[in-house]
Amino acid sequence: NYKGVNRFAVVVGNKIEKRATRRNALKRQMREAIKVLDQGITQNFDITLGTLRYPSWPLIQKDIITELAESFKQIGKR
Repeated sequence: NYKGVNRFAVVVGNKIEKRATRRNALKRQMREAIKVLDQGITQNFDITLGTLRYPSWPLIQKDIITELAESFKQIGKR
């Protein structure tokens, strides 16, 4: 994008978690992790994040931040 900032979309499907409250909780925690990690990412990108596996409950914010940081590092290597 040409906005000068990154834009993120977070998607958690019904196959990952049937309960809307848990899907929304996961999305909220992913958005908070993105706020922490966004400073180290190159700007001007539109990024869509989706979950591929069932998360363990209760969610631990530090684990989410670690996994997103690893994903962003892999994206940067391409």
